[in-house]
Parts: sequence; C-alpha cells; structure tokens
Amino acid sequence: MQASIRSLIDDKQLREHIPSERIIEDELYRYAYSTDASCYRLMPEAIINIDTETEMQALLKAAAKYRVALTFRAAGTSLSGQAVTDSVLVTLTDRWREHTLLDNNREIRVQPGLIGRGQSHSRTTCAKNWPRPRLDQYL
Repeated sequence: MQASIRSLIDDKQLREHIPSERIIEDELYRYAYSTDASCYRLMPEAIINIDTETEMQALLKAAAKYRVALTFRAAGTSLSGQAVTDSVLVTLTDRWREHTLLDNNREIRVQPGLIGRGQSHSRTTCAKNWPRPRLDQYL
C-alpha cells in the first residue's frame, strides 16, 4: 500500500469521523469492487463507505492533506470505467438515497445514491419525470 494512502487511513481525525468497519482493506472485498460494468479492472487500495456529509468533509480534508486521489461510486454502475481505481474508492451508504419533491411536485431533488428505480414511486406524484436535463440552458 502506498505510504500516502496508509497515512490517510490511519489519520486520527478521519478515524474520529468514520468507524473502522467502514474503512475496508480486506483483499477479497477490494477485489469485488475492482471492476464496474465496464471491461476495466483496477484494485482499490482501500474502500471507504461514507454515511454523512460530515464524514465526507473529513475524508476530503484528509485526502487533500495526504494528496490521495479519491474515486466516487454512488448509485448505478459505470459502463466506461469511471468507478474503478487503484487508489481509494469512496462509496455511499443507503442514507444517501433520499429525495424531496419541490415546486408543487413539479421538481424533485435527489441525493447521489438514489437510482431511477427509487424515483419511480415519486413519478406518480411528480408532474415531470425528473431528472431531465434542461438543454435550453446550454443552447
């Protein structure tokens, strides 16, 4: 393991925010996360499961301190290899799957862990099938 990644994982302030059971170094577990739906395979040095925004902030601060690259994996899969890394893989726990209906049910705000299936029950109450890109703002 790279010294910078070891320093990140052992960082006292990071450990105060993220429990040890959500910082994974087990080789078999890391191998299971070494690929996504693409043809690429890179084995992460560690997997960190983030539960709250406070934990995310602590991780980002520690990663910057030790200059460690983070790769994020949330909902769904990657078909192009964006969710594989040989550094630190950051995954989101189920707490990141909430949504809020806005503007008299015409909009929906979702967290990054919510997949399309999770939004389907909101589609009956939401006036539009969100998320939908607003292409007019880019033209």
